[in-house]
Amino acid sequence: GPREIDGAMIGRGGMDGLFKQILIMVGLVGLIVLFLVIYLIARANGVR
Repeated sequence: GPREIDGAMIGRGGMDGLFKQILIMVGLVGLIVLFLVIYLIARANGVR
């Protein structure tokens, strides 16, 4: 399946796998920050 292909790609090109993991991490952190910013703006506007 797709997971096997992913594992093979990471095994073959370590840098590509690492870069992919970093991108995923940055994306997750970015999403969390985005939600926090929206939450703070909503609170500042008095939205319950």
